Parts: sequence; structure tokens; C-alpha cells
Amino acid sequence: MNRKIWAMVSEDAGDYAQYGVLDPADKGLKPGTPGAGMRVVIRQKERSLLDLVIGKEVPDSKGLRYVRRAGADGAVQPAVFQVEVSPDKLSTQFGDWIEKDLLKLNTWDVKRVEIRDYSVDILARRLAHRGQMVLEYADVGDPKWKIVETRCS
Repeated sequence: MNRKIWAMVSEDAGDYAQYGVLDPADKGLKPGTPGAGMRVVIRQKERSLLDLVIGKEVPDSKGLRYVRRAGADGAVQPAVFQVEVSPDKLSTQFGDWIEKDLLKLNTWDVKRVEIRDYSVDILARRLAHRGQMVLEYADVGDPKWKIVETRCS
């Protein structure tokens, strides 16, 4: 995450609950278990780019939280670190992650829209053209968008 590690606070997996870095995905953990952290996984296709458990805030340290690598059990790497990270900026809402202006269009530049309606015939392995509609925008009149052409197949 390109975050500075301020300190390593423990190498004992028994301290996970104290720092709030118990992995909420662990099978034996019940919802609402004290000491459970927030699991953050970022993947690109099947490859894991980031897999962390973010825990409690470090007392008297604004912006620092206890963090450990997820999946790193006591036998592998149990280290818990103090890291400057804000889980408030990590959203699970789809709308926060997608590009909202995908086509990068200025709405005032659009004067005409053509809609071509197709269906897929899986058995015949072909596209079936069902119809077409053309809409045009005029600065005058009501409504502003008008259907100027329709065709059904």
C-alpha cells in the first residue's frame, strides 16, 4: 500500500485480539468477536496484490492503526505493525470504485443517439436484429429529446 511502517509491536499471534487484528475470515471466529479486524484484499484477476487485516487505532497516535498480513499465521509471520492507514477511505460500495464518466462525454455535445436492439439466438449461433431507434436533441420545444426514426425487424 506504500504506507510507512512506524513500529513493529508484536511477533506473538496470541496478541492479535489485543490489537484488533484477528482475521474476520477465520472459520472459528463468530461475527462480532472482540478483536476482529477489517480484512482488506485487493486482487488483479487471480493474483492477490494486497491482503491485510487492519485493527484498532493506536492510542494517542492519530491515523496509526495496528496492521498485519492476512493469512500469515503464527508459524509463518505473526508480526503486527503500526501503520498510517485510514480504513474510512476503503469503500465496499461498487459505485465508489467504478469510473462514473466512462465515455468522458460532455452532455451538451450529444445531439443524436442511435439505439440498435439485438438479441442473441444461442441455438442458431447468431445475432438477431430486432429494431432501431434514433433520438435527436433540440434546444427548443418540449420535450427536448424527440424520436425521429424507429424501425422494427
